[in-house]
Amino acid sequence: MNDASGQLSVRESTGRSPVDATRRRHSVTRRCQPLVLGLIGLLACPIHDTNAADEVTPASPPAANPASTTPEKTPRKPGALTPEDQALVDQAIARLKRDLLLACLLPPREKTRLGLAKESATQQKDHTPPEKPAASDPVEDKQLALALEAAEKNLVNNKGGLSFDLTEQCGGIGSEALVGLALVKAGVSPNHPLLQQIWNDIQKTLSESIYVMGVELMLVEAMRNSPVEGWPQITGKHKKEPEFEKVTRWVVRVAENLMNSGSRGVWGYSLKERKYHDHSVTQYAVLGLKAARISGWQAQSSGDRRVWQAVLEHFLQAQERVGQNVVLSVLTDAQGVGGVDYTSHGWKKSAGLDYGYESNGQARGWGYTNDNLPGSKQPAAGQSASYLNMTIAGLTAMILARSELDSSPDPKSKKTNKTNEDSAAAIRDGMAWVQSNWNADVIDGYGLYGIERLGVLGNLTTIGGHDWYRELAPKAATRVMAGNGLNGRWGGPTCDKAFYLLFLVRGTSSSYARPTAGKTAP
Repeated sequence: MNDASGQLSVRESTGRSPVDATRRRHSVTRRCQPLVLGLIGLLACPIHDTNAADEVTPASPPAANPASTTPEKTPRKPGALTPEDQALVDQAIARLKRDLLLACLLPPREKTRLGLAKESATQQKDHTPPEKPAASDPVEDKQLALALEAAEKNLVNNKGGLSFDLTEQCGGIGSEALVGLALVKAGVSPNHPLLQQIWNDIQKTLSESIYVMGVELMLVEAMRNSPVEGWPQITGKHKKEPEFEKVTRWVVRVAENLMNSGSRGVWGYSLKERKYHDHSVTQYAVLGLKAARISGWQAQSSGDRRVWQAVLEHFLQAQERVGQNVVLSVLTDAQGVGGVDYTSHGWKKSAGLDYGYESNGQARGWGYTNDNLPGSKQPAAGQSASYLNMTIAGLTAMILARSELDSSPDPKSKKTNKTNEDSAAAIRDGMAWVQSNWNADVIDGYGLYGIERLGVLGNLTTIGGHDWYRELAPKAATRVMAGNGLNGRWGGPTCDKAFYLLFLVRGTSSSYARPTAGKTAP
């Protein structure tokens, strides 16, 4: 055992002089040579191997020291995107904001000159989802930016006196309101000239379209509660401001019209419709009523409570009676506020997950009009009419109705406890249907916005192992950046882009899921 063997020198290890150390080593060897040499041999081999390894690969830590191993990267939080996907989503959001502004503000001739009219026609025919985003053209982007800047200046200078009909330009008053909603949620100031023009348009004539009324109420609530800039611009006490009073009167009138036409808990396409109804338009009526409530402009009366109760009862009756038995698993957002109670009604904590819950349920969904009311359309024998968009509509309506009834419970009602139990089971089973029928490849723009809304209202980060935003956002952004595939089934390409934008910016406020604090009329 010597220095040449790769061991530590005697002076380094003992502090003695080399001569004294040598004499002592020889004495010990002569007396206990067999035992000592055997022990030295056993100890020397691993020490030598370790030192030799350090000489060859000094960057590698000793295997016997776990504390020195390189720590693993922290896994991404549920819902969080990779840096690459986040960059793609940010680009898509910017593209959609620009496209929606251009769609509404550019005169038809200017659209034709820039090739946007041709692009729109292509989008309507194209049903094939793109595989790769299209490369951006700097020259084209600059031309579009200059055209948009000129259009905005024209709108300001003419004070809304455009040379074309903005409502027609956007595809109708409902599309105009939906575009406005998407832009506000994407961070455009409610005092932007386009948003002010949209507000001027919708207050001119009270619409009788339920879809339109619902979206308009959502838009006005979003403008009023925008974190970017207050609206209406207020200089004094707001209750004395003419603009605030004008908005208040408009909201109350529209909300009352919606309430008065929803006595059955469902709505048709217009205020005058009393026979036909469907769950899609009902969803937007309920969203509009909730918007009026959380904006603080609409007090809840006993008659309103009856409508919310009717909504719950309708969707309880309209849901599929039986479904496949499944174990529903969800992961909730610890920071979010959802309208679903995961601590009762059969829910239990998932093992090892701080915010995970499980429940046994039946996959029971909703269809477009699958109930027994006049004007409904029954599915053929042995077939289910349930599908994703309408199941989300049913969940949305029930969660919002529950939140309003919970905000002002009626102690005299004998139905309250039973309805709460039944509706909790219905919501759980509707979520089980979504889990069992998840297919990320067939979700359109309307459905994307619905998924996002369910995620917020249900306080869901994942459902059945599907991290809905992480799974769907890159797919949606890829379609947007490819410039095609957004044909739209609800109002055409412009509405489809608005739905995509609302999804990507997570446009639903958690206020919609909460019981509304505010005045309740006797």
